[in-house]
Amino acid sequence: PASDGFYQVMKSFIGALIGQENIAEYGPLIASVLLRIRLELCVFESFIYEAVIPFIQVKGISWILPLHETLETFLAGTIFALASNFILLGSTKIFAVLLIYIDAIFGLPARFIGANMKKYSAARSPPNSVGTVVNLLGDILGTTRRTVETFDTFVGRYLVFATTVYIAFKFLHFKFFNGFP
Repeated sequence: PASDGFYQVMKSFIGALIGQENIAEYGPLIASVLLRIRLELCVFESFIYEAVIPFIQVKGISWILPLHETLETFLAGTIFALASNFILLGSTKIFAVLLIYIDAIFGLPARFIGANMKKYSAARSPPNSVGTVVNLLGDILGTTRRTVETFDTFVGRYLVFATTVYIAFKFLHFKFFNGFP
């Protein structure tokens, strides 16, 4: 899974960053943090690849808001909504924090270096072109970070409310308005 690859990359990166002599002293703390991140990524991966995709492949998406609500469609929508809350509340926070660090370590310097390369080089020169590409990579990281932060804010503030309204709507539809229209 991608979470295992990410864990190995982060372990190697941190080892190279702090040096092997510090790994012996701070290794348990570093390992616990990396394993926590890996666990959250594994949970998200598992939810997507072992629950959501197979379920949708078998059942389709007609259970989301069907005209005629059955016990099966009611349970499918309710369980999916509840599971999404628990999975996404933790996972989006981890993604947001990771992207903040990635943007701070790589994106911010790329934007700074790229902008200065463009500023201090002649137009249409090789350094100017390299500066444009480096700046673009930094901008992509910054935009990705902001997008994930926005999604995380939505999940943290509004997803629980939206899924509660969705479940209430499905319940009312199932119990009282199932023959309507």
